[in-house]
Formats: sequence, structure tokens, C-alpha cells
Amino acid sequence: MDRQTFENATEPAGFRLASMTVQSSFLIRCSLNAFGDLTSGKAYYIQHVQTGAEFRAATLAEVTHWAGDQNLRYLSAMSDAVSGAQEDLR
Repeated sequence: MDRQTFENATEPAGFRLASMTVQSSFLIRCSLNAFGDLTSGKAYYIQHVQTGAEFRAATLAEVTHWAGDQNLRYLSAMSDAVSGAQEDLR
């Protein structure tokens, strides 16, 4: 979801929200063996700090894909929270 789409989804006609930046943090660990090579199996562990969601992966591509998905989910949840707050103010 791009920023313009997000803004349009969270701003009803005639109502303007201040700009909002959603920050997301991840903890990433990589297990290496004594030779500095990746250990067998799923060597990468990633945790989305804000939600506590966890994932294990074998490649950095999997880590990147999962982190992107978590950002979209977190952004969507924040959008829902903002929409709920707007309804409470009316």
C-alpha cells in the first residue's frame, strides 16, 4: 500500500489527518558455525519488535519478504486504529 492510498483510506471526505509515519523494528540473528558458514537448516531468526511475531528462514530473501509482509500488516493495523479513533471523536 503506497502512502497516497493509505492517506485516502484513512481520511474521510472533508477530514484531514496530520501526516503519520509508522516505524517498524526488527531483531535479526544469524547462526554461523565455527568456520563462519551458515549452519544447516534455517539459520536466520527474525522478530518484529512491535508485535512479537517471529520467523525462521534459510535465506536473506525469505527474511526480506517476511519483513515486508510484517510492515504491511503493521501499517494496516495502525490504519485501523486511526480509523477507530476518528469514529470515537465524532
